[in-house]
Amino acid sequence: MDNTVVNLLALVLTLLILIYLYAFKVKGVRGGFKWAILITAIGLFIVFVTMVITLFFLHKLEG
Repeated sequence: MDNTVVNLLALVLTLLILIYLYAFKVKGVRGGFKWAILITAIGLFIVFVTMVITLFFLHKLEG
């Protein structure tokens, strides 16, 4: 694993946790749960896309 990728993942996880806390604070527990699931889905999709793009560029740079 490259350091940049690890840092990126840590940043995304931190952002997700902050968004979770915000959602629960604003929406309450029941509404916050729906928001949390939605945010998780979007967050995982963004992480996946970012990883694919990163791997693609790393592959291009190497050869």
